[in-house]
Amino acid sequence: MKKYILFVFFAALANVASSQIVINSQNVESITHSLTGATTAYTVPQGKMLVITNVVFNISTTDTYSATLSIDGNSVLRATNGVTHFTDVNITAGEQEVVDRSGWGTCVINGYLVTL
Repeated sequence: MKKYILFVFFAALANVASSQIVINSQNVESITHSLTGATTAYTVPQGKMLVITNVVFNISTTDTYSATLSIDGNSVLRATNGVTHFTDVNITAGEQEVVDRSGWGTCVINGYLVTL
């Protein structure tokens, strides 16, 4: 059985800590979720952790618009006008936390669900 080490970085205010989670291919599932339209929010399932690795915002370029990605109401990314790609971001959301988008345009997240 192959094992991988996933480095997850947590930031809280001015303090930064890191932790390691040993995972294998049986407890990791890839995910792509659109945070657009009537069902924008994504709730991380019980017993799972979401690691967001890529975020794409597509916002109108005709005016000054912006969109924000948040976890449980706390802003983690913000984009303005045009198509904005955030890659290798490694944002984590714990079980039962809600990932949501506010503002204009569309937003798609990619990443992995890890069974805890």
